[in-house]
Amino acid sequence: MAKFSANVKGSMLQEIYNRSLSPAIAYFVLGLLVIFYRFHVVAFERQIILLGILMCVICFVRIGLSIGGAKKKDLQQKLLIPLKATIILHALNWAAIFGLAAYDLPVGTADGMVSFAILTGVASACPTSLIALPTIQILFLICTQLVPAATYILRYSAGDEPVAVLILPFTLIIYFFYLFGLSRKLRADLILIFEQQERIRQDLAAAKDIQRSLLPETSHQFGQTRLDILYKPSEELSGDFFEIYKNKNDLLFYVADVTSHGTASAQVTFLLKGIFKNITARLEDEIDIAVITKKMAEDYVTYQLKYSVSLFVAHYDLIDGSISYVTSNFPDPVVTSSKGLSIMPTLSNPLIDTAFFDGGSTFKASSAVLAPGESFYVFTDGSYEFKDSSKNTFGFKRFTKILTQASKVNWAESVYKGLQSAQQSTVFEDDITVLRLMR
Repeated sequence: MAKFSANVKGSMLQEIYNRSLSPAIAYFVLGLLVIFYRFHVVAFERQIILLGILMCVICFVRIGLSIGGAKKKDLQQKLLIPLKATIILHALNWAAIFGLAAYDLPVGTADGMVSFAILTGVASACPTSLIALPTIQILFLICTQLVPAATYILRYSAGDEPVAVLILPFTLIIYFFYLFGLSRKLRADLILIFEQQERIRQDLAAAKDIQRSLLPETSHQFGQTRLDILYKPSEELSGDFFEIYKNKNDLLFYVADVTSHGTASAQVTFLLKGIFKNITARLEDEIDIAVITKKMAEDYVTYQLKYSVSLFVAHYDLIDGSISYVTSNFPDPVVTSSKGLSIMPTLSNPLIDTAFFDGGSTFKASSAVLAPGESFYVFTDGSYEFKDSSKNTFGFKRFTKILTQASKVNWAESVYKGLQSAQQSTVFEDDITVLRLMR
């Protein structure tokens, strides 16, 4: 709370300097110009003077509100609203002044352009914090300052009509102060953007470390069975996740691919890990992978999240090499051996999505037996649904070819280099996860 109050106090003080004193000076200059030049070509001189006085009143109200908020913490939040209201009044007043002046200005004459230059010059001297976007500030500068000033200088140099000599230095001084204010505002905006980006970068780096710490190791040896994982997120945080659970001679694992990638999908992976952990903590001797998958889906949809999950869940027997697995909107696994490559059959299962999942649906498991020397591969679609160097989709067939040709020693590194070579880039649009179970 103290930090909030300090920030609001700083905001109030900034209001005093940037949005109160600066306009007050600008309106004072406007008053001098009205007195000395009289805007004699404008029919609404009195109305413009009254509006200028009202602008000064608004300015002093802003100063009072800012000082009050800076001194009393209990008023800070309440005074921010009327401060914002004065910005609206500020804009409406300027619109009225410009409207009255433009209605009767003899456009094209030296006197008319001088009057317009005075108005736009003073307007542009007002704080640039009233206009948030730098591009709009630049457009405002061109419309309200450069065009009238250039027109005035051209007509003054032509000498075809008498003009007030003092108007030019007044306009140039206002222009100088505008550029000074604009440069300060842009510099402050750039510093703020840099600080925000740095905070985001640090937060993402911390979140990345947390996510990586929740993942199991990417290489495991279980007797005669070896399990390796290639895991390459496309960003700091990944929508791909995997988990491994061993109980005596049973090996359970899953690979999940959450819709999209980044911070939101990474948070979903944390949730899935917790769900899987709770289920495996209550496992009985008889393991039914279809029941486990259904329980994961049911627990997930109770959170009513808008992210769908592609899921592969498997149970592997370390003794006889049998494997039963369930897929939900997941690529078909493949098995490689000395005889070649086989695409493993899968059964149709419900989609794990809050909007479409039916709690009464059942999941069906497929099964296979791994012979010694065979490798079982599970992978997310980011492993092959990317554009190659020719801007064509890399595809399932070419990906499986890389799997069969990968080195046995540095398998994960060999596969990833093959994918990088195909894309001719180290940056992929989607997360890449490939799991190999080798007997």
